[in-house]
Amino acid sequence: MAKKNGKRIKIKIIAILLIAVFIGATYFARVQIEGLINGKSLASGTVEEANTANFAVHYINVGQGDSCLITLPDGKNMLIDAGPGDAEDKVVNYLKNLNITAIDYLVLTHSDEDHSGGMDKVLENFAVANIYRPFQIALSTKSFQVEDPLQYYLEDDEDGVEVNSVSTACYNAFIKLAYSEKDKDGNDANVCVFYDGLVIENASSGYKFEFFAPLKIAGAPAIGGTSTTEDLGAGFPTVPYDNKNDYSPFIYLTYQDSSFVFTGDMEKNGEADFVASLTAEEKTKLSGTDVYKCGHHGSRTSSSEDLLDILRADYYIISCGKDNSYGHPHAELMTKVNNALQAKGFTNEGRIYRTDENGDIIFYAKESEIAICAYNFTQTHYFTWFELAGGAFIVLSLAVICIGSPSSYKKVKKYAKK
Repeated sequence: MAKKNGKRIKIKIIAILLIAVFIGATYFARVQIEGLINGKSLASGTVEEANTANFAVHYINVGQGDSCLITLPDGKNMLIDAGPGDAEDKVVNYLKNLNITAIDYLVLTHSDEDHSGGMDKVLENFAVANIYRPFQIALSTKSFQVEDPLQYYLEDDEDGVEVNSVSTACYNAFIKLAYSEKDKDGNDANVCVFYDGLVIENASSGYKFEFFAPLKIAGAPAIGGTSTTEDLGAGFPTVPYDNKNDYSPFIYLTYQDSSFVFTGDMEKNGEADFVASLTAEEKTKLSGTDVYKCGHHGSRTSSSEDLLDILRADYYIISCGKDNSYGHPHAELMTKVNNALQAKGFTNEGRIYRTDENGDIIFYAKESEIAICAYNFTQTHYFTWFELAGGAFIVLSLAVICIGSPSSYKKVKKYAKK
């Protein structure tokens, strides 16, 4: 009997070793396995690499909205928009999971709720050093009182400045919190109206943000100065638009040899003015952009053929909600993007990424190249190969130990006949 039991133990040990070898062999397919468990994988990058890279651009899946996080090699970071209110916890938790405690540069492209809805939670949870706001004046309502330092523009007819005013609760909350925000050292945040010509850079770290729009009004007064006691930066009033989406900036980010474009919800009028303002040198500079985030969630009213012809981007990002009521991305936009890719000799495979299909999308520095991580790892917990392999090994090993003996099978068979 002892010999029989010893033989069974050896069989179990061999079985467990075989399980270990088999599971270990799956390590070489860990990227594909993680993709199958957590969502569709369209790229070879990994979550661990992306989250620890010294430079990364995160297109956060906030549903029908926009939010982009850029982590920089000097340890600083920029957040462009914070998605709608129903995604505010997602944005805050996303940053906290990356161990971000403070935001160096916070940009709100324009007042729409699907971009500004999460800003109040961001400002309440993180110390922000620099805030860049649109030239849209927040107006008080019966339910929400706010003092916007730009309000004097509404009364100063001598300047001849037409402005866009907004009275939505989310934008009012953003303005109120922005001017009371403190950085991590307890100092007041620097609030600046972004403008054409604004530059944020660290040459030694190899990154540079350039704002090419909204455009200035020729001869308009500088924001700040004698008309107000607030120091609002060196911005200028922008060309007036009926559509508030056109107050969005055109932001061109370069890191070493890679380039990225962010346009908020800029539509055809803002794009047309921007394109017309570009010099031949600037068009050459923008040509061959690596990654372009399509304006206005892939709407037909943005990403004109003239703009796409200038950018000639290698990759396209579309931030939109699954089965959204707007029909984003529109078929017209997809046709324009496919035509632009074909003009460069590319197919659309692995060149177009959508948050509604791929979840969070990250482009990050890997050695001397930019890698892509396009997994839907937006769940509460993202399973890595190590966790899956460890769990599978424990479960299968326990199965072999507990029910792996012939006597166990006989008992199961006996009870099954009853």
